[in-house]
Amino acid sequence: MKILTIDITGKCNLECRFCYQTSIGELSTEQVMQHINANPDFNSVEIGGGEPFMHPELFEILRKINDSGKTINVSTNATCVSNEFLNLESIIREKITLQVSLQAGNSESYEHVTGSNFFDLVLGNIGRLKEKYQTVISSSIYADNFDTVREILSLAYGFNVPARINLVFPKGRGKDVKLLDGRQVDSLRGLLLAESLQHPGLVESPLIHSANCQVLDQAYGIKKVKKCIADDGFKKYISPLNKVGKCEFLGGKND
Repeated sequence: MKILTIDITGKCNLECRFCYQTSIGELSTEQVMQHINANPDFNSVEIGGGEPFMHPELFEILRKINDSGKTINVSTNATCVSNEFLNLESIIREKITLQVSLQAGNSESYEHVTGSNFFDLVLGNIGRLKEKYQTVISSSIYADNFDTVREILSLAYGFNVPARINLVFPKGRGKDVKLLDGRQVDSLRGLLLAESLQHPGLVESPLIHSANCQVLDQAYGIKKVKKCIADDGFKKYISPLNKVGKCEFLGGKND
């Protein structure tokens, strides 16, 4: 699979303490489709931000990507879910996977990490979204939300949706937060391995697979033992400033 990751806007209604995105740019539908049409062999498109639902042309973009025959992954904080999105044509919904950012397992920690008290709103919207779309919960872990991982997993099990547990990368505001230390990384890996055995198909993380990420190697000393898809040109990244890179964490954000 070849993946085209496009951050269509830098705008967001949250202020996550570790967010990698520092651009305030925004791509037009025409610019998005120019990149998709220029890469016909890329069969999957990831739409991110910022918060994609703050882009005024998001639904038009999704319809055009669908018309191109690509599968679609949309990363969202699930605070701006509309009835229009819930009721998009089924032929479009069937091709979309939603990756919902849930950056803590309780309301107090969520507000600390994101700067907003939308925790209950997000949980309610996950319940609505999973009835219409394939949905995954995604969480980025650093020192401040490390202790809520079990709660995040419990919420995912309750919704019967997979949880994808990532580590915060030192990119953008992520440079200014306290990352997990080696002991915490080992503890998290052990937890996720145990949980993945008890809940097959519901726990996903780069920590429980052979490492292939240069950034994980650089930031956490997790030795890269195999190639990343970006190494062989199977991934491209487009920033909200319309700049092209290999990966959102390796460059191309504001270059």
